[in-house]
Amino acid sequence: MIRLTGFLLLWAVRLSTVGYGQGAAEAVSDARYEKLKSGINIDNWLVRKDGALTAGQYTEADLKLIREAGFIHVRFPIRTPLMNEQQHDKLNRQELDTIKSVVNLMLKNGLAVVFNPVHPSREYTARMEADTAMQTGFVRFWSVLAKEFSSYDPERLFIEPMNEPFFKSAATWYALNDRVLKAIRQAAPRHTLVVSPVKGNVDVVEMTPVADRNVVYSTHFYSPFSFTHQGAPWLKKLPTGQRYPTDSLNAAYLKTDFFNPVTAWAKKHNVKVYMGEYGVLNTAGYEDKLAWLSDVGRITTDLNLASALWCYSPGFSIIEDPKAPAGQRKFDQKFLNALGVK
Repeated sequence: MIRLTGFLLLWAVRLSTVGYGQGAAEAVSDARYEKLKSGINIDNWLVRKDGALTAGQYTEADLKLIREAGFIHVRFPIRTPLMNEQQHDKLNRQELDTIKSVVNLMLKNGLAVVFNPVHPSREYTARMEADTAMQTGFVRFWSVLAKEFSSYDPERLFIEPMNEPFFKSAATWYALNDRVLKAIRQAAPRHTLVVSPVKGNVDVVEMTPVADRNVVYSTHFYSPFSFTHQGAPWLKKLPTGQRYPTDSLNAAYLKTDFFNPVTAWAKKHNVKVYMGEYGVLNTAGYEDKLAWLSDVGRITTDLNLASALWCYSPGFSIIEDPKAPAGQRKFDQKFLNALGVK
């Protein structure tokens, strides 16, 4: 009877992870999670010009600067769609080689990489939510794309299937997300996957953890939004002049509004969280931005939380002169100190 019970228990455990493949039952090690500490996003490294995916303004000099500053990983978002909507499982070989050349350069310079090749517009995700055929195509697309990157060292390359899905129906996104994770896991059994909630921010606390244990859960932090995005040209209703800290908007507010519920959720489910984006537009006052980054830096350090600043590129940058040419850029040391980058 004891042997039968043990057999049934083992079979139940196998069933709980069926479809995810080898590696899914292994939780993310502390050593691997450490690779996600002290990160920075590099937005628009690759842009589409005349229909072709090509390198923009960034070079190896930028990666050397990032590594020398003390960052240990980069998040590599690609905004332009890569999926062929007529032939979902047919990849553009030239574009694939271009992407791999950038990833190889990042790894060569001692940086771990969060590979986020689907950082789409709201229009793109809205079409995907409404089109079940496109969803199926997206699963097939990831099946072949994951296979292409499965040979990379899983200790240094992390795979993030989609940035901020923003589906109107959370149920639709989580059903698609489950299919995508299973497809990636079949092709890349050992890589850690970055799982996104439907909106990408504190709504991670509303998620039911996936069966795959070799994942980290993404969340983005821009609170208070009226401060971090003041004067954003794509948001006409957020005036400049917002201050931080104030009597009500301070480190205690940040903890209550975001960090406390997120870390409580992670502890409850025994999972790891990755704050893949956080930052302040340069339209905020310098000292206000410095104060916000100082508070966030202290909180993430105290919580031992993996994170990546948004971003190296102009707009939210912590570069002294973001428009300076490659090889002449320098980080603002006060901002680096605020973040606790070593």
